[in-house]
Amino acid sequence: MLKLSPQVKVEVIMDALYYNLHPVPLNAQIVLAKIVVQHAKSKLRAN
Repeated sequence: MLKLSPQVKVEVIMDALYYNLHPVPLNAQIVLAKIVVQHAKSKLRAN
């Protein structure tokens, strides 16, 4: 499991809520989830 800072966790949750409010096909959700994870990892490296 990734160790995310509270700030990143909140942003990931907000992103997830945003995507849940805008229905997209499941395969697109999986792609978006991967993008969110990569985004979080890059933020951790930037810190």
